[in-house]
Amino acid sequence: MKKTSKTNPTPAPKQSGPSGAYWDKLRAMGVNVGQLSSSAKAGLLLSTPQPSWQSRRHFLVTGVTALGACFVPSSLIRRLQDHFAATAELLIEPPDSFTRTLCARRKDKSTWQFSMDYPTFELPTAPSWRVWFRDYQRIDPENRKAVTAWLVEEGEELPSDWEEWLDSGLWPYLWEWYIEHEFATRESPEAQALTYLEKLKLPNGPITDSAGHDVGTLKFYRGPMPGSNWHFAEAEGDLIPAALQHRLRELGEGTEVRIL
Repeated sequence: MKKTSKTNPTPAPKQSGPSGAYWDKLRAMGVNVGQLSSSAKAGLLLSTPQPSWQSRRHFLVTGVTALGACFVPSSLIRRLQDHFAATAELLIEPPDSFTRTLCARRKDKSTWQFSMDYPTFELPTAPSWRVWFRDYQRIDPENRKAVTAWLVEEGEELPSDWEEWLDSGLWPYLWEWYIEHEFATRESPEAQALTYLEKLKLPNGPITDSAGHDVGTLKFYRGPMPGSNWHFAEAEGDLIPAALQHRLRELGEGTEVRIL
C-alpha cells in the first residue's frame, strides 16, 4: 500500500487593521482597512447602524470621542465655511429651546474662551459678613450658634456687636483666599464652563471633521502656570463655537452657544 504524504494547509494571510464582521465585509469589497486613518475609520463607523441596545447618545458620548475627536461631519464644516465667507459671521444654530447658555468670547484673533451664562469681566468685590454666611457658607447669619461654630473652627474672635459686625465688610485676606481657590477653580463662569465641557467627554486637544480635516483645538486648563489656580476652557479655530453648537445638539443638550 502506497503511503501518502500529509500536507498542512497553507495558513491564510494575516489581515492588518481592526477585526470584526464589519471590517471583514469591507475587506471583501476590496477596501484596504489596514491603511485607513483613524479619522476615516471613525467616519465609517458613524455611518453604520448601531445595535438596538446602544442608545444614540451613549454612542455619541463614548464611541466617537474614543475614535479620535471626530464630532462634526465634513459637510457641516463646508456649510459653516461658506456662510462665514459670505457674511463674516458664524452660523450658530441653537436648539429650539434651551436651559443654559455657553458663551464664547474672543480673547484674540484665533482664540475663544468659554463661560457659563456670562464671562468674568471684573472680579467680584468682597461682601459683608451677612452675605458671606448666607450666600457663600450656606449658614443663616441670624443663627448665632452656627456662626459662632464657624468662627471658632476658623480660629477667629467672636464679635462684640453682633448686628454691626454682620453688616461690616469681610476681611480682605479671607476674600482673597476665596477668589484664588473656590472662585478660580469652581464658581467662576469660566470654571463652570470647563466642568460642563469635561462632563460631556469632549476631547482636550485637536478636533477633526469626519474626513480627517483639521477644525481647531479645544484646550482645558487647570492652573495654567505656577501660582495660578484658574480653571477654564479655550478653543483655537474660527469655526469651533459653531461646530460645538452642532455637537451639543447631537448630544441632546439644551444649551445655546452665544458669541460675545
